Amino acid sequence: MLSFLSNKMLTSSGGPVLPQASFRIADDPTNQSQLDHATALMQVGQHRQAFVQLQPLVKADPMNPSLLEAVSDCYWLMGTTGQSMVVLNTIADIWPDNVAIWGKLGARNLALGDKSAAETAFERMLALTPDSALALAALNLIKTFAPDSPRAQKLRLLAADTSLSIEETTGVINALGQIESSAGNTKEAFCYFQQAKDATPGEYAPNEIDAKVADQCQAFDPKTTPEAASECAEPRFAFVVGLPRSGTTLLTAMLSRHARVSSNGESPSLIDTKLALKQIVQQDFPSTGHWQWCQHASPSLLAAARQTFRKKNLPESVEHLSVVVEKLPQNAFEMGFARMMLPDAKFIFMARHPLDVGLSLFTNGFATGHAYTKQLEWIGHMIHASYASLEDYQLKLGSRLRIQSYRALVQSPEPQMKEITDHLGLDWDQSCLSPQHSEDALKTASVLQVREGINQKGIGKWKRFETELAPLIEALGGWHWIRAWEEEDAA
Repeated sequence: MLSFLSNKMLTSSGGPVLPQASFRIADDPTNQSQLDHATALMQVGQHRQAFVQLQPLVKADPMNPSLLEAVSDCYWLMGTTGQSMVVLNTIADIWPDNVAIWGKLGARNLALGDKSAAETAFERMLALTPDSALALAALNLIKTFAPDSPRAQKLRLLAADTSLSIEETTGVINALGQIESSAGNTKEAFCYFQQAKDATPGEYAPNEIDAKVADQCQAFDPKTTPEAASECAEPRFAFVVGLPRSGTTLLTAMLSRHARVSSNGESPSLIDTKLALKQIVQQDFPSTGHWQWCQHASPSLLAAARQTFRKKNLPESVEHLSVVVEKLPQNAFEMGFARMMLPDAKFIFMARHPLDVGLSLFTNGFATGHAYTKQLEWIGHMIHASYASLEDYQLKLGSRLRIQSYRALVQSPEPQMKEITDHLGLDWDQSCLSPQHSEDALKTASVLQVREGINQKGIGKWKRFETELAPLIEALGGWHWIRAWEEEDAA
């Protein structure tokens, strides 16, 4: 459900999604052009350049709400969340009738783990716009409505409103599914979840994923594939990967509490770098496969890609850092390329029970790029493909890759985290056991779970929905495959 808010106010897995400023600079096309340019810089990740662009505008017009909102966005994207919230709260105090600002305040307070402040903001938003699908869905996320409550009834009416956007419609229907699920009405809940998926655009091509994994198995071989010269420069990169909803956000939050670790959040930089390098290589060596081009990527070209990658992804201050975490589930298929570009990189694949993962994928809304979550059969196929890729990487990445059981992490967090920090070459830091105190903004659907601290609530959720999950169980290969996975996880 948080992805519904994220599409509007935070980020998607594809990068920043900044809403249009709530106000525009009236009667001054030059200043408006500069503001638009700053917004464009933020969209491509050049946050500090955007901030520099905004400074003279704010100095000349310090009471312009549109400029102040852009400054808040800059602070937020640079990770200076405290300053961002100060500016945003100032805008809300001076212009209390601006609905979009209250919505943004609510979403960002959720990302920071302040449920009370988020609830206050969304309640104010709802008071200004009583039919706000966004505000109602967000409030239901914070505290699930009772099925017979007036607000649940309002959601049912909104679900039939054809004037809503696709995002609003899917958010409302998904909220109704969560309401029925909390009430124990699993069959009714699944009907709503399916309706939400049916209303979500996108198609999944299983054959393309199969071809990608097959190409990886055939063409990627560390013994023969070129790689950049190894370097010992700190900080090193660690990639936390796995299926979405497998615990990657929790582990990243735990690691980010370490004094010598920083996180870039869900950055698409690895995939973007691979695509850019592939285009360069294919100018001289055309190929149609996903991996064949790698054989022609020279060590010098990979070193140049590494330099660009580091420049884009290292924090401004790195003196105290040993590891920078790159957390993006989709990077599970790209570990081979990361190994080529960053021979010193380490990898952690989060493994959570496939039925718990599948259930969570189906009952949560996602931004673009996750069309496979529309059908349980497709989810089963993606899980299989992910583990086929992982099995190949296990052989080829060796000790660089650690498979981390989600179950083991939440049941025995301290010994597991000690092994993880050792895997990353870090000394032990007790702070890793308190992810709920992270000052970083969490911008994924797992934010509320992580803010509750380490717990075992996410284990075995699928059992209540076993009947409804029958298509997923069959797509996974039946109970034989699932039991084999459970035995391996237990080991």
